[in-house]
Amino acid sequence: MKHSTQIRAVTFDIGGTLIVPEPSVGAVYAEVAQTFGVTQSPELLDARFYEGFRRASANCPSSAEKVFWETVVRHVFAPADLDEITFRRIFEAVYTTFGEGRRWRILDGVPHILQTLSERGFRLAALSNADARFHSVLRDLELTPYFEAVFLSGDIGCEKPDPRIFRHVEKALGLDPQYMLHVGDSLKHDITGAHNAGWAARLIDGPSSLAALADDPLLPAAPPPQ
Repeated sequence: MKHSTQIRAVTFDIGGTLIVPEPSVGAVYAEVAQTFGVTQSPELLDARFYEGFRRASANCPSSAEKVFWETVVRHVFAPADLDEITFRRIFEAVYTTFGEGRRWRILDGVPHILQTLSERGFRLAALSNADARFHSVLRDLELTPYFEAVFLSGDIGCEKPDPRIFRHVEKALGLDPQYMLHVGDSLKHDITGAHNAGWAARLIDGPSSLAALADDPLLPAAPPPQ
């Protein structure tokens, strides 16, 4: 898909693109579980998390965010054979703690590229398949000021790659698709989703590809508003 160099706004996926769990999902789950007297291997919990996430993604509607995460966490702790009271306590604790910035780490180079694009005159926004907890996470990590808006699937009611979420962003920013560039780490949700909506897109698979945005031919400087 060909695009002009008239990009005016750049949207960023959040989890996996700008931030990652710290130190890992499994390590946080194991730490929380230990406070309730449940000892589990961080490595096992990490593996079961990603397996459970894939399964739940195929079965849970995006509008039922907490139901989705309960399904994932049940899968994670299934081998521990927890009683329901203990499970509920662990679930509520892990659900709450991942809404805190201290459980996340900003990836290398993120502040620099956001500052660079902002100084070049681009409008920046976050666009992520995530629930409302990410509003507080971004605030805690002091990333919110970089963005004109934060668009989360849990707030909007649909998620990438559904074209409706991209249309929602266009309407909110008052821009047509040819002026939009989306950056993310998922080929399906971010890249294919953006292209199907008529946007330009860039896949991020590490610090080098994030840093390369500074030299991207689509992003020399934002054109003046018309």
